[in-house]
Amino acid sequence: MNPKKLIKKYGNKRKFNSSDKSTFFEILEEFFNLADIEALWHIVTLKNTKCAKEIFTLGDLALIAGAVAYVLMPLDAVPDFIPAAGLLDDATVIGFILRKLGSKIKEFRENCM
Repeated sequence: MNPKKLIKKYGNKRKFNSSDKSTFFEILEEFFNLADIEALWHIVTLKNTKCAKEIFTLGDLALIAGAVAYVLMPLDAVPDFIPAAGLLDDATVIGFILRKLGSKIKEFRENCM
């Protein structure tokens, strides 16, 4: 991870649109495997939730939805307009979810996507 590259890419005057899925991917592909990030997006936006409900508990789904929302919101614990640090807190939240639910996310990718 190159902090100068992150600051240039995501720094000053960067605006986030919560309806733009590409923003979610752009932020996190610097830090994580894109397949895991895509799985999180699908879990949150999946129209047929039967498969997800078979794998995840309601608490798991709430954690995932909260993490995705946290990344998309421009104002959070460390605002996204702060170079590098603003994205690191987002990456930390997603990293926590991927570590906590990694095996379930892998199972979701294999069986539901």
